[in-house]
Amino acid sequence: MARIPVKVTKNIQPPIAAGKYHRLICMTGKNKGTCYYIADKRVLMGRSIKTDIQIYDNQASREHFELARVGEDYVLTDLGSQNGVFVNDFKVSQHKLKNGDKIIVGSTVYKYSFLEVVPDVPALYEEDDDEEEEEVTDVKPRKGKNKKSNGKGGKKDNKKVLILGGVLLAVFLFVPDEPGDKKKKATPKSTQANALIDKGEKEEFTYSGDLDPALRDKLEAYIHRGRREAREGNYIRALEEFTLARTLDPRNGSVAFYINRATQRLTEKVKEINEQAFRFRSAKMYTAAHGKYCIVIKMLEQYKDNRDLQSRYEQAEADAKEMSEKMGLERNEVNCK
Repeated sequence: MARIPVKVTKNIQPPIAAGKYHRLICMTGKNKGTCYYIADKRVLMGRSIKTDIQIYDNQASREHFELARVGEDYVLTDLGSQNGVFVNDFKVSQHKLKNGDKIIVGSTVYKYSFLEVVPDVPALYEEDDDEEEEEVTDVKPRKGKNKKSNGKGGKKDNKKVLILGGVLLAVFLFVPDEPGDKKKKATPKSTQANALIDKGEKEEFTYSGDLDPALRDKLEAYIHRGRREAREGNYIRALEEFTLARTLDPRNGSVAFYINRATQRLTEKVKEINEQAFRFRSAKMYTAAHGKYCIVIKMLEQYKDNRDLQSRYEQAEADAKEMSEKMGLERNEVNCK
């Protein structure tokens, strides 16, 4: 019997049976919510119906990329697709998948997860549990000969225990929470800061011109996807969606606002990576610093003509060239592939 390369299900709950699982969940698009459990050494993904996992996206090639088993991991390889493959906002030709990675083809997003289900382990001290149960049952009045030994005093003691327990329960239920508890339940500032557009901040947008209903729907779709990507911290993808929205309505003030905010967040992310590179550089870890500068170059490559990002792109190129020289390479050999 032939082995099924991919098991498809709509149930997103983790498997019950013990074992190791490699799973893809479609997060957007026609198959949103569908789970794919990879069971073969090689799985082909693309727009063609002949692929193991069909991608319902106009920007997907017929055979877009493959997932190949290498040891305990899966490695993603782009099969020369026209629009490329992005993993966590970075365009890749080959990438070893890690738990939580997001694979992006066009506007379709897949989340990769590695799940390990461990079998239930039986209790080691079942006899001790039985002994505890016996001790509890001994407290109850016994029938027969021992009935007299409990007497009326035993019943009074039981009533006292019940009354005391009721009082303690009432105190526990009705004592108000301390002010500090509310602080613990509050949303962390880091989560709030990571959101591109909080509620009430440009929540509704207007149109600058007379757009027909079809273009309005398309514009709203671009903005909706951009806002979602931004809230997840994918600022490059967000900027792409907002830029597409601007092509439909160039004078739209809300779209300009979103582009500006996405650019700000992307700039902050680049600044954070540059700080990491500087620490590596100070420690004379030139290879690690070079890698960080290459990340910035890849992030900003398609936006190097952007007025706000151009200087950061040019600086990253200069820094990467300097690190290449420190590593003994030619100065013009950046090698960020």
